[in-house]
Amino acid sequence: MKSPVIKSALKYKKQIILGPFFKIFEVIGELLSPFFVAYIIDNFIYIDSTGNITGEDLKYVVYAFLIMVGIAIFAFSTTLITQRMAITSGAALSDDLRNKIFEKYQSLSKKDVDKVGKDKFLTLLNVDTNNVETGFQIGIRLLIRSPILIIGSITCGFLIDVKCGFIFLGILFLASLIIVFTMIYLGKHYRDVQEKVDEMYTIAGDDVSGARAIRAFNNEEKEVKRFKTVSESYKKRKISLSLIEKINDPLTTLVINCGIVLILYFGQFDISAGKLSSGDIVCLINLLNLALLGLIAFVKLINNLTRGYASRKRIDEFLNIEPSFETSNKYKELKVNIGDELINFNNVNFSYTGTTDTYTLKNINFSINKGQTIGIIGGTGSGKTTLISLLEHFYEATNGEIIYKNHDIKDYDIVSLRNEICLVNQKPQFLKGTIKSNMLLGKENATDEEIFNALRLAKADFVFDYNDGILHDVEENGSNFSGGQKQRLNIARAILKNGEILVLDDSTSALDFVTDKKVRENIKNLDKNLTTIIVSQRTNLLNYCDKIIVLDKGEIESIGTHEELLNISKIYREIYQIQAELK
Repeated sequence: MKSPVIKSALKYKKQIILGPFFKIFEVIGELLSPFFVAYIIDNFIYIDSTGNITGEDLKYVVYAFLIMVGIAIFAFSTTLITQRMAITSGAALSDDLRNKIFEKYQSLSKKDVDKVGKDKFLTLLNVDTNNVETGFQIGIRLLIRSPILIIGSITCGFLIDVKCGFIFLGILFLASLIIVFTMIYLGKHYRDVQEKVDEMYTIAGDDVSGARAIRAFNNEEKEVKRFKTVSESYKKRKISLSLIEKINDPLTTLVINCGIVLILYFGQFDISAGKLSSGDIVCLINLLNLALLGLIAFVKLINNLTRGYASRKRIDEFLNIEPSFETSNKYKELKVNIGDELINFNNVNFSYTGTTDTYTLKNINFSINKGQTIGIIGGTGSGKTTLISLLEHFYEATNGEIIYKNHDIKDYDIVSLRNEICLVNQKPQFLKGTIKSNMLLGKENATDEEIFNALRLAKADFVFDYNDGILHDVEENGSNFSGGQKQRLNIARAILKNGEILVLDDSTSALDFVTDKKVRENIKNLDKNLTTIIVSQRTNLLNYCDKIIVLDKGEIESIGTHEELLNISKIYREIYQIQAELK
């Protein structure tokens, strides 16, 4: 399976190649420095009887020091170049991945979105992209530097003294065992930590959206306990991983210090025998410390690459999701004359799970002509909203076919379909901004006058009472409006969209009967070409419909006018009688 993350990363081949290349010069500079120090110690530092360095020798010390400074400045310059490449390309990569994740999420069907979940999507968008960015940046900076620094230090150790070279190998072998253990453990368990993050997001999201219900049933303590349970599990796993991750530094430092002790112990005999100088010993200790820095950097590299790899797999899995159904643009923006058939459900069955023994809708057969007003009624769980979801092509029928404008809805351009259908949900969704910015979601280029007219038709006159009018702030999801106000704004947005089909999915449930009646009268008088589908539990608001579809347990119980259903439909008659008694 292809990796979209790797494909995106390969856009920055220049940085991937040149960044480590410049790091090589930095490593060379670091490896040369101990030799200059040893050279100064062995050749130019002579102290007279008074304890001072002689002037003639001091000149050579200065020369050697200046060369070291020059090498350090050059190495520093190459480091800055590499850092800039790593930071800019890493930030660009994460930005690219965020855009791809967001675009993919928007392109998924409702079924696919439900499967992924909002909270996993947010984790991918934030945590996982950051992990990939960090891993990518550190890879450019350390992937070449750390191994070369370690191998270079070992090689230099052997060049100075074979015995010390083997000490280097032994010390670094022990440190490598620590690194391997870290890689295996972190790689195995980091994905579990990410899943716990997803779970915490899920609980937090549910509690935010369901805050009113939680408080109404006094479930605050229960929800706090539920979140604490998941949070505690996350904390334990995170601590476990962090301890394993952080213990590397002191362990590797301990191992390296043991190596320094061994070098000093065996080095004293070689100095006495004239095989090594004091400068050589200092050089070996500095090289071993460089190897330590290389190991610590390598551990950091491995830790971040492990996180990045786990996050890369999660992002790849998401971006490689195969759509549950394919859309086509074979037909689009077709015209149908008033009175002609617009929609036809032909032997439609639907299951959310895809299995035939769990059908939500069964044997659905009906047609709608252009310009008609259709009512849909039924008890809770009868399949009303599912029916509308199939019409909007949020889901695809498990069996049967849905004909739209004389063609299979699968072959109709999804963008055209959504433009032609204005859906008004019972629970309207709003984005943080202003009333105007939310209205413009219905029609991007709408004028203020068009917005005012739509608000009037939806009986959203309360907007005109605000000093700032349509520029009044809208909080997240419209939390600063009542349920009735949000429903009227939602209807106004649909009216402004001016599509061919208006679907009112129990969208006036929060309105009083008088306001509801006025809104429906305004909608009815909008356009004779408008096809209206009304999902409602109020029979008195459906009595003017051309026909009403009665659903019961996912099947059509009856179809007819208000008067016809009172005679032929037991369910419709019971609903009507109960509501009549409650008046």
